[in-house]
This record gives sequence, C-alpha cells and structure tokens, in this order.
Amino acid sequence: MTKKQLYSKLKKQNIFWSYDTSSVLSDDIIIEQTLIYADTEDIKSLFSIYKLSEIKKVWNKKVVPDLRFRKLNYYLGKIFFNIRNIESYLNKRSLANSRYEQLKKLTA
Repeated sequence: MTKKQLYSKLKKQNIFWSYDTSSVLSDDIIIEQTLIYADTEDIKSLFSIYKLSEIKKVWNKKVVPDLRFRKLNYYLGKIFFNIRNIESYLNKRSLANSRYEQLKKLTA
C-alpha cells in the first residue's frame, strides 16, 4: 500500500475527523491518527510506508503522554515496537513528555 492509498482509505473511514482534509495533512498527523484510531491492518501498512524511527518519534511525542491511550500504548509498545519492559518505558516517556514538562521548557 502506498502513502496516498492509506491516506485515502483513512480519510474515507473518517479517521481525520478533527482536521480539515481539503489540504494534505502532515506525516506526523497521519501517523498519530493512524496509531490512535485505525485498525491493525492499517497500522501494519503504516510501518511499511514510514520508517520505524519516524513512527516511534511521533508515538513517543504525541500518543504516549496522553493517558487516555494507556492501554493502546501497551499494545503498540509490545506488538509493534517490541519493547520488553513496557510499563517502565511508558512511565518514563509519559513523565518526560508530559504537558507539565513541556510548559516548564516554555517558561525557562
């Protein structure tokens, strides 16, 4: 599957419901929304289109800190990122990328 095919498929599924899809969305948004809302087959396609490092960067920055997706992060970490001690990993990443830490960086 190509990036364009995946984007079209996800757009039809209304994965990008909170974005204006009249223009092309950034890769980071496509990756984030796919990880959060798409099914397993679409996530697999994501890994065939983008580099693992790019997907993991978006996951760490956007999805991991959001505690609403804690169970999803366990699944993604174990299955797609092959992280052994997922509990410890998520705790460290959640703290490092929390809104509080981001605000502290802005005020420094």
